[in-house]
Amino acid sequence: MVAGGPVSWECKRQDTVALSMVEAESMAFSKATTQALWLSKYFDEVGLSINKPLTIYVDNSSSIANSLNDKNHR
Repeated sequence: MVAGGPVSWECKRQDTVALSMVEAESMAFSKATTQALWLSKYFDEVGLSINKPLTIYVDNSSSIANSLNDKNHR
């Protein structure tokens, strides 16, 4: 949200097929993180500053545990 309005929103099917719910959540989390970082750098480039850190909420405990453990994946 910038100035009270959304700046990015997307709803579509994923480009790849996930074999588990954890994998599907991880792919969505990765895409959201990539989009948030891109928007942050874009805002810096055009001179808009974001005062608060970017926060992405994930509600799948298995995906959270998987993202915190770097030994399960590359």
